[in-house]
Amino acid sequence: MQVMTPSAATVHLLDRHSTARFYARTMSWWLHIRPLLTMEVMTFRYEDSITDFSASFSQVFNFLGLSWQEQAREFHKQAAKKFIANPSFEQVTQTLYATSVGRWKHYAQELDAISEALEPYIRAFGYSKDTKDETGEFINETPC
Repeated sequence: MQVMTPSAATVHLLDRHSTARFYARTMSWWLHIRPLLTMEVMTFRYEDSITDFSASFSQVFNFLGLSWQEQAREFHKQAAKKFIANPSFEQVTQTLYATSVGRWKHYAQELDAISEALEPYIRAFGYSKDTKDETGEFINETPC
């Protein structure tokens, strides 16, 4: 959703096919290496933080060995006081929002061409690529 200057870090993101291949290689590596790590790993889903901020971030605090701090709810106010030199300044200075959750559904037809490459990771991370239920209504699940 943002214009990026091509660089060594973004060269794989120039079209959806190369992005999907890059994502698939990265996630394949992650799923291979994760059980071999000698450190604990926590999976965090943005969608869960939208529905229950306190529960989601309490788990993060607990994982890090920290006590829950109620002021964590005010993260956006603290960020607004800082100099943030990147295109997402407006996003990090507001509360969590659900507008990007499920946004992919608007592009489902265009994503069909890369869905085969993404399917193993959609399943592995507990998502669904279904956009409608048996009645034709949009499903409120949110795949990556």
